[in-house]
Amino acid sequence: MTILRRLAMTVAIPVLSAAGLVAVAAPDASAGCPTGTIYTTSDGQHYFIPKGGNYTTNGPAEVTLSVSVTNGTIVTGTVTGSVSFSLSAILASATATFGGSFAISKTSSVTTTGSWTPETGHGWLAWGAWGYAFDWQQGHYDGGCHWIQTGSGEGIAPNVSTGFDKGYGYGPPGPPAT
Repeated sequence: MTILRRLAMTVAIPVLSAAGLVAVAAPDASAGCPTGTIYTTSDGQHYFIPKGGNYTTNGPAEVTLSVSVTNGTIVTGTVTGSVSFSLSAILASATATFGGSFAISKTSSVTTTGSWTPETGHGWLAWGAWGYAFDWQQGHYDGGCHWIQTGSGEGIAPNVSTGFDKGYGYGPPGPPAT
Protein backbone atom coordinates (compact mmCIF):
# COMPACT_ATOMS: atom_id res chain seq x y z
CA MET A 1 0.00 0.00 0.00
CA THR A 2 1.05 3.52 -0.63
CA ILE A 3 0.35 6.20 1.95
CA LEU A 4 1.18 9.83 1.35
CA ARG A 5 1.62 11.99 4.44
CA ARG A 6 1.76 15.74 4.18
CA LEU A 7 1.26 18.22 6.98
CA ALA A 8 0.30 15.37 9.36
CA MET A 9 -2.58 14.42 7.08
CA THR A 10 -3.03 10.97 5.54
CA VAL A 11 -4.49 10.79 2.03
CA ALA A 12 -5.65 7.68 0.13
CA ILE A 13 -3.87 7.24 -3.19
CA PRO A 14 -5.02 4.71 -5.82
CA VAL A 15 -2.04 2.63 -6.98
CA LEU A 16 -1.33 -0.30 -9.28
CA SER A 17 0.48 -2.94 -7.28
CA ALA A 18 3.22 -5.22 -8.57
CA ALA A 19 0.69 -8.07 -8.75
CA GLY A 20 -1.54 -5.95 -10.98
CA LEU A 21 -4.24 -5.39 -8.36
CA VAL A 22 -5.94 -2.07 -8.17
CA ALA A 23 -5.46 -1.10 -4.54
CA VAL A 24 -6.36 1.87 -2.41
CA ALA A 25 -4.03 2.94 0.33
CA ALA A 26 -5.72 2.77 3.70
CA PRO A 27 -5.98 6.13 5.42
CA ASP A 28 -6.31 6.43 9.17
CA ALA A 29 -9.78 5.99 10.67
CA SER A 30 -10.23 9.71 11.34
CA ALA A 31 -9.83 10.53 7.63
CA GLY A 32 -12.36 7.86 6.57
CA CYS A 33 -11.76 4.93 4.26
CA PRO A 34 -13.21 3.59 1.01
CA THR A 35 -16.83 2.55 1.33
CA GLY A 36 -19.03 0.07 -0.46
CA THR A 37 -18.28 -3.28 -2.05
CA ILE A 38 -14.94 -3.52 -3.85
CA TYR A 39 -13.83 -6.13 -6.41
CA THR A 40 -10.25 -7.07 -7.27
CA THR A 41 -8.84 -9.53 -9.80
CA SER A 42 -5.52 -11.38 -9.60
CA ASP A 43 -3.47 -14.36 -10.77
CA GLY A 44 -4.37 -13.85 -14.43
CA GLN A 45 -3.12 -16.34 -17.01
CA HIS A 46 -3.47 -15.84 -20.78
CA TYR A 47 -5.97 -18.36 -22.11
CA PHE A 48 -7.56 -19.23 -25.46
CA ILE A 49 -11.28 -19.84 -24.87
CA PRO A 50 -12.47 -22.35 -27.49
CA LYS A 51 -16.08 -22.30 -28.69
CA GLY A 52 -16.13 -26.12 -28.78
CA GLY A 53 -18.64 -28.26 -30.67
CA ASN A 54 -18.37 -27.85 -34.45
CA TYR A 55 -15.84 -25.06 -33.91
CA THR A 56 -13.11 -27.45 -32.73
CA THR A 57 -11.63 -30.31 -34.74
CA ASN A 58 -8.64 -32.62 -34.48
CA GLY A 59 -6.87 -35.14 -36.65
CA PRO A 60 -3.65 -36.97 -37.52
CA ALA A 61 -0.53 -35.61 -39.22
CA GLU A 62 -0.76 -34.61 -42.87
CA VAL A 63 -4.57 -34.29 -42.80
CA THR A 64 -5.89 -30.75 -43.28
CA LEU A 65 -8.14 -29.61 -40.42
CA SER A 66 -10.79 -27.02 -41.20
CA VAL A 67 -13.25 -24.96 -39.09
CA SER A 68 -15.84 -22.53 -40.50
CA VAL A 69 -17.41 -19.68 -38.56
CA THR A 70 -20.30 -17.42 -39.57
CA ASN A 71 -20.79 -13.76 -38.71
CA GLY A 72 -22.51 -13.52 -35.31
CA THR A 73 -21.07 -16.70 -33.76
CA ILE A 74 -20.47 -16.12 -30.03
CA VAL A 75 -17.84 -17.50 -27.65
CA THR A 76 -18.70 -17.13 -23.96
CA GLY A 77 -16.59 -17.12 -20.80
CA THR A 78 -17.68 -18.01 -17.28
CA VAL A 79 -17.46 -16.38 -13.85
CA THR A 80 -18.29 -18.35 -10.71
CA GLY A 81 -18.08 -17.53 -7.03
CA SER A 82 -18.80 -18.34 -3.43
CA VAL A 83 -21.34 -15.50 -3.06
CA SER A 84 -23.64 -13.35 -5.19
CA PHE A 85 -21.49 -10.94 -7.19
CA SER A 86 -21.52 -8.12 -9.71
CA LEU A 87 -20.39 -9.50 -13.08
CA SER A 88 -19.88 -6.01 -14.52
CA ALA A 89 -17.70 -4.98 -11.54
CA ILE A 90 -15.54 -8.10 -11.88
CA LEU A 91 -15.09 -7.54 -15.65
CA ALA A 92 -14.24 -3.86 -15.01
CA SER A 93 -11.62 -4.91 -12.45
CA ALA A 94 -10.18 -7.46 -14.92
CA THR A 95 -9.96 -4.75 -17.60
CA ALA A 96 -8.14 -2.42 -15.19
CA THR A 97 -5.81 -5.19 -13.99
CA PHE A 98 -4.96 -7.08 -17.19
CA GLY A 99 -5.80 -4.63 -20.00
CA GLY A 100 -7.86 -5.09 -23.12
CA SER A 101 -11.63 -4.91 -22.97
CA PHE A 102 -13.19 -7.72 -20.95
CA ALA A 103 -16.70 -8.97 -21.67
CA ILE A 104 -18.46 -12.21 -20.82
CA SER A 105 -18.69 -12.97 -24.55
CA LYS A 106 -17.19 -11.95 -27.89
CA THR A 107 -18.86 -12.24 -31.27
CA SER A 108 -17.39 -13.01 -34.69
CA SER A 109 -17.84 -10.04 -37.01
CA VAL A 110 -17.02 -12.00 -40.19
CA THR A 111 -17.76 -15.30 -41.89
CA THR A 112 -14.46 -17.14 -42.27
CA THR A 113 -12.75 -20.51 -42.45
CA GLY A 114 -9.51 -21.53 -40.80
CA SER A 115 -7.41 -24.51 -41.84
CA TRP A 116 -4.17 -26.13 -40.73
CA THR A 117 -2.28 -29.34 -41.47
CA PRO A 118 -0.33 -30.82 -38.55
CA GLU A 119 3.11 -31.99 -39.71
CA THR A 120 3.55 -34.76 -37.12
CA GLY A 121 1.54 -36.53 -34.45
CA HIS A 122 -2.02 -35.40 -33.82
CA GLY A 123 -3.22 -31.81 -33.99
CA TRP A 124 -6.23 -29.62 -33.25
CA LEU A 125 -7.74 -26.44 -34.70
CA ALA A 126 -10.32 -24.34 -32.86
CA TRP A 127 -12.17 -21.03 -33.15
CA GLY A 128 -12.67 -18.97 -30.00
CA ALA A 129 -11.40 -15.84 -28.27
CA TRP A 130 -8.27 -14.86 -26.39
CA GLY A 131 -8.63 -13.81 -22.78
CA TYR A 132 -7.60 -14.67 -19.26
CA ALA A 133 -8.33 -17.15 -16.51
CA PHE A 134 -8.22 -15.26 -13.19
CA ASP A 135 -9.25 -15.18 -9.54
CA TRP A 136 -11.48 -12.47 -8.11
CA GLN A 137 -12.12 -11.19 -4.59
CA GLN A 138 -15.04 -9.24 -3.13
CA GLY A 139 -14.90 -7.23 0.07
CA HIS A 140 -15.08 -3.93 1.88
CA TYR A 141 -13.23 -1.91 4.50
CA ASP A 142 -14.47 -1.84 8.08
CA GLY A 143 -14.54 1.30 10.26
CA GLY A 144 -10.85 0.84 11.09
CA CYS A 145 -9.99 0.64 7.38
CA HIS A 146 -9.14 -3.07 7.53
CA TRP A 147 -9.95 -5.17 4.45
CA ILE A 148 -12.75 -7.70 5.04
CA GLN A 149 -13.04 -10.29 2.27
CA THR A 150 -16.65 -11.42 1.82
CA GLY A 151 -16.36 -13.62 -1.24
CA SER A 152 -14.17 -14.94 -4.01
CA GLY A 153 -14.27 -16.93 -7.21
CA GLU A 154 -12.77 -17.64 -10.59
CA GLY A 155 -13.35 -16.31 -14.05
CA ILE A 156 -12.49 -17.07 -17.65
CA ALA A 157 -13.34 -14.18 -19.90
CA PRO A 158 -12.34 -12.93 -23.35
CA ASN A 159 -10.62 -9.56 -23.57
CA VAL A 160 -9.32 -9.48 -27.14
CA SER A 161 -10.72 -10.47 -30.52
CA THR A 162 -11.98 -13.81 -31.76
CA GLY A 163 -9.95 -16.05 -34.04
CA PHE A 164 -8.37 -19.44 -34.60
CA ASP A 165 -5.80 -21.27 -32.51
CA LYS A 166 -4.04 -24.56 -33.17
CA GLY A 167 -1.71 -27.00 -31.50
CA TYR A 168 -0.59 -30.57 -31.10
CA GLY A 169 -2.58 -33.09 -29.06
CA TYR A 170 -6.27 -33.96 -29.08
CA GLY A 171 -7.77 -30.54 -28.34
CA PRO A 172 -7.17 -27.14 -26.82
CA PRO A 173 -5.71 -27.31 -23.30
CA GLY A 174 -8.02 -26.70 -20.37
CA PRO A 175 -7.88 -23.50 -18.36
CA PRO A 176 -4.65 -22.85 -16.44
CA ALA A 177 -4.66 -23.12 -12.67
CA THR A 178 -4.90 -19.63 -11.18
